[in-house]
Amino acid sequence: RDRAKGFVLLATSVFCDAVVPNVQQRLMAPGGPPGLPRKASDPPPEEDARGTAPGLTASQLMVNANAVGFLGLFATMAVSGSFDEILRATSSDPKLVVYLSSVGMSLSLAVLAYTNLIRECGPVIAVGTATLRKVVTVLLSYAIFPKQIETVHIVGGLLVLAGIILSTYGRR
Repeated sequence: RDRAKGFVLLATSVFCDAVVPNVQQRLMAPGGPPGLPRKASDPPPEEDARGTAPGLTASQLMVNANAVGFLGLFATMAVSGSFDEILRATSSDPKLVVYLSSVGMSLSLAVLAYTNLIRECGPVIAVGTATLRKVVTVLLSYAIFPKQIETVHIVGGLLVLAGIILSTYGRR
């Protein structure tokens, strides 16, 4: 049962990793977000030299996406009761607020950099860069915090490497 749940979560994550950067690119594309309704009282969007309204900036996209995520997380935590646990933990150890804020700020900078990468280079380059970053993170994790390397880790790493090689040479 746990394996099936893990597989579903992994498949969902991979699907989102493929879809989200493409949606973000469309939201940041010239012409603005497609299908965005405008009220008559809204000022007309500023146009660029080609007469096209600009899309969202990376920071606008990040703020909007994170606001929606925050509201969803807040509602889930309030309903599940885990919000009370967090309040108790942070009041008993105020350093926890500093640590959580530091993690939040670091993640915000990372998301902003990633969103800018999507805008400047496109989703394919952004996903490839993120994948390589994750590989380096795993390697550093093994170097800094030594752990037992099992056969499944080596096979998984080789499969990722094979996927990158096939993707690179498949385009040529």
